[in-house]
Amino acid sequence: MNDQPTSPPRTILKEAITVYTVGFFLILALAISSLFIAPIYNNLYLIVAAVFFGLPILVFRKKDLNPDDFGLTTGKRFFRNIGIGVVTAILTLAPFIIGQYWWETQVQKQEFHFDTNNWNAWDVSLEGAPKTGSWTEHAGAWLWSQERDLVLGVRSDVRRRGAVVLESSTPFTPKLDTTKLSLKPLGKDEDAKKATSWQVTPVAYGHLIKATWKETPDALIPSDLTVKTTRVDGFQDDPFELYLGPAQQKQKTPSEGVPMHKSSTWLWMWLLTQLFFIALPEEYFYRGYLQTRLAQALPKKEGKFWRLVTPANLLASFLFGIGHLLIPVGGAILAARFSVFFPSLLFGLLRERTGTITASVVYHASCNMMVLIMAVHYWRL
Repeated sequence: MNDQPTSPPRTILKEAITVYTVGFFLILALAISSLFIAPIYNNLYLIVAAVFFGLPILVFRKKDLNPDDFGLTTGKRFFRNIGIGVVTAILTLAPFIIGQYWWETQVQKQEFHFDTNNWNAWDVSLEGAPKTGSWTEHAGAWLWSQERDLVLGVRSDVRRRGAVVLESSTPFTPKLDTTKLSLKPLGKDEDAKKATSWQVTPVAYGHLIKATWKETPDALIPSDLTVKTTRVDGFQDDPFELYLGPAQQKQKTPSEGVPMHKSSTWLWMWLLTQLFFIALPEEYFYRGYLQTRLAQALPKKEGKFWRLVTPANLLASFLFGIGHLLIPVGGAILAARFSVFFPSLLFGLLRERTGTITASVVYHASCNMMVLIMAVHYWRL
């Protein structure tokens, strides 16, 4: 790390704290605005990444600084540094799993249920309830997801009575939290324990009936669920429509139904998101710009501890933790988010020992993915 000051230390420290403060309040404003403005919510990661990249770049251009001095180029040992990040992740995997297990079970009071099916998730286009449209005005069925669960809305009227048919290749029993929708197994013997097809029919007409199919470890929703709609009043003049997700995409329901397959694709999408839209911009800002500037501004300290954790790394990690703590997630401030302070010390150490942010980016993304990969196995029952 280049810790040779290009300006008086006090000036550099003032600049670094100013840039951090501006970035903090910009991101805070974006986080709050995202609760009310859909375009910001839908592109929040991209916009925040632009802030983390943009502020240091403005400083570099204004003060004619070389990004190479901040570890912001790959350098000659790019692949070696990637390997260092991967090896560090492997070495710290066990402590991560143990720490997360303690946190989820003892603090969050969740139960651990490991199952490879937990890594399958609904398509992101299904996530969220319809916000606008005519879904409460006419007959039809609406289906969307809420994390692990599925929500079904059905509206029949006296002119068009319909039902929803759920099918799978394996026997299952839907778990709906309402008595206003009747469940009837379909098939020759109509044995509920062997049923692979169920008909869901409203017991009242003229208004929307919503029901949540809550998934539990003992009653997993089939990964190959198929959904279709049917008229139950004997008429076929007008189909009973099916709409999916918050966008209320109308489905043409063929006789075999609309597949609702779960998949693990989201893990790969999250890996790319974590790497390029979270880890890279945060490391660019915190370990590249901020920690380098703090190293140039703060006096060196002697001793074994300070050779392992420098004042610049300690302060940058503290500010990293504060940034995570005070930025509301989903409208709430979560004290536990300050725990990122501890892995941040390792991010900073990798930055100092390798001379670039490559290893810290890889390890940062790996830490986030380790949490995500294990979090799906915890259930609040």
